[in-house]
Amino acid sequence: MGDGRGTLHFGGAISRDVVTPVATPANPVRVSYPKSSNAVALGFSWIAGERDLFDISASLSDLGGYLTDPYKVVPIGTPAANVTTPEIRPDSRSRYAVVFKYGHFFGDVDGALKIGYRYYWDDWSIGANTLDLLYDQRVGTNWVVSPLLRLYTQSHASFFNTLFAAPQASMSSDYRLSSFGSILGGLTVSYNIRRDLVMSVGATYQDQRGRDRVLPAPVAPPPLRAPRDDGDDGGGDGGAATTVSAADMTVFTATVGLSWRY
Repeated sequence: MGDGRGTLHFGGAISRDVVTPVATPANPVRVSYPKSSNAVALGFSWIAGERDLFDISASLSDLGGYLTDPYKVVPIGTPAANVTTPEIRPDSRSRYAVVFKYGHFFGDVDGALKIGYRYYWDDWSIGANTLDLLYDQRVGTNWVVSPLLRLYTQSHASFFNTLFAAPQASMSSDYRLSSFGSILGGLTVSYNIRRDLVMSVGATYQDQRGRDRVLPAPVAPPPLRAPRDDGDDGGGDGGAATTVSAADMTVFTATVGLSWRY
């Protein structure tokens, strides 16, 4: 297409599953539930020149059946007095995504920049943005150094809450359906052992913070002890209470890989 400079790519997927949760005290009877998924994707790549490559694609997937996580629970009541019950999710979900990619080769320094942006939304009211920046820099003949930066943010599902006052038709406290943002940075170093064999060593660091924050449950104060004369007036730090979120996490990952090209 276009003197060989453009490529149209298409894909599809169909799955039919049966989910059989392990019996629990809340669900003592083991029952099987159907789950289905249909997905389609369409995209177009364009070689804009000797050093530039563009790609745009879109995807749609429809899920149906048992979409609940049988091992997640939700609290119902008040912060002081509540009970937990299994979560309930809708039995259908339509998911959409649009992806833009751009790559540029810097001939003067023998490096390549790859930029990717993905916008996602679904009918559960979740919207997400992902920005990827990857740079490959060749060093000498056999070495490639690749720093990576990824920024991610998403809104929460319409039926998500950290605490429900009363039972709802659909409800979940799963942090994966909450509102949060994360930043990930990484570095990979690759070495061409030979033309068809590459060894790589890499590491990433991710910091994720939830936006649906709550005050942690109070803990019993330590027992009183006799005061001692150490110059401490016993005053607190005066700081405000720190909120927390189930989505909060810090992850460090190290990888070692060996690739064989044939």
